Amino acid sequence: MKHKEEAFEKFKSFKALVENDSNHKIKCLGSDRGGEFTSNEFFYFCEEHGIRREFSTARTPQQNGVVERMNRTVQKMARAMMDESGTPATFWGEVAFVAVVILNKTNVRVNRTQTPHVLWYGKTPTVKHFKIFGSKCYIKNNDENLGKFEPRADEGILLGYSPHSKAYKCYNKRLGRIVDSIDVVVDEEVNTPRQVISEDFEDDEDYPSTSNQIHDEEETHEAPKEQIRIEEKTPSRYVQKNHPETQILGQKEVGIQTRRTIAEASSYLALLSSTEPQNVKEACKDECWVKAMDEELEQIEKNNTWELVPRPKDKNVIGKKWIFKNKLNENGEVIRNKAILVCKGYAQHEGIDFEETFAPVSRLEAIIMFLALSRFQKFKVFQMDVKSTFLNGDLEEEVYTEKPDGFILGNNPNLVCRLKKALYGS
Repeated sequence: MKHKEEAFEKFKSFKALVENDSNHKIKCLGSDRGGEFTSNEFFYFCEEHGIRREFSTARTPQQNGVVERMNRTVQKMARAMMDESGTPATFWGEVAFVAVVILNKTNVRVNRTQTPHVLWYGKTPTVKHFKIFGSKCYIKNNDENLGKFEPRADEGILLGYSPHSKAYKCYNKRLGRIVDSIDVVVDEEVNTPRQVISEDFEDDEDYPSTSNQIHDEEETHEAPKEQIRIEEKTPSRYVQKNHPETQILGQKEVGIQTRRTIAEASSYLALLSSTEPQNVKEACKDECWVKAMDEELEQIEKNNTWELVPRPKDKNVIGKKWIFKNKLNENGEVIRNKAILVCKGYAQHEGIDFEETFAPVSRLEAIIMFLALSRFQKFKVFQMDVKSTFLNGDLEEEVYTEKPDGFILGNNPNLVCRLKKALYGS
């Protein structure tokens, strides 16, 4: 669809297609108030076929959140594929189509165990034909007037999969157009890494410098331009330098600590508490838990999470609560006493104190895809724990909380905490 004016004709085609595939009638159509959806012919058509219309409120895209989030997902996937493969922006339509095909055949929604393809067609799709988008490919040349010694294949770019036939969609460089062909050999091993700035990165001592090699070859003889262009894209290993020390948490002289090294440190384990207190009063009697609460407050103050302000008269001030948990290793031994300061979010009222709630957690499908991609690219995967990750998000709303129990903040007891960054429960 090149123009929004085509939306009505596209909807009529879509209606006939989905009703024929599913043997069900479209009963309701939800959309925003765009001009392409509010035309008279669109209204008359829906009334004639008994389709109820629902519109979102003007300038309220969150009411159409499902469509908006899906459009954003498709756009991000398409942008990532184009950026990784270096495909020109003129092929954005083909990239978006590939992104939709991948989502329909592989994406599993929350609380579901089936993909959209399975839910619609009732059978599991095959993904054996999936190839890396933008890869170099070789298309069989079926020209009848082909000479005996002329090449039997044309070089091209893989742009996805044909929607109307069992074939690949490729851009033929010789013909200068997009073609559909089943006789295609895709070279997925070709890697064209991004060019990096030499000021920010330096070469590893164990790997030769690519720029030096090209410079030496230019001194001896003049290489063809195409050869130089390929050599500049030769993969090499880079090591980033000059990390800011302000991003390092804890003592950098301590080094890396793993679960095994911590478990073997019996002297360290002896300093931990094996019981979890039920409230602050019990925790204050144990030096280990006092230290854990101090560490939590230290992280909060380091990230400038709140500021002390006078108690507001027209705002709801929610309380705080300490949560005490023991971190265990694979042997069931206590390796850390963790104290978490959370807000009593249940004291807030929807529509007054907040509009929407979010839970930034990773989905199992995303983790599986990440591990599969790491295995395919032969990446080494590390697991790490970032302290107080939730404190990295700035809070735009105006939220007030009580001071934490068991600690004295400020000289004035009537002061409360205004949050600059989000806490658990806020």
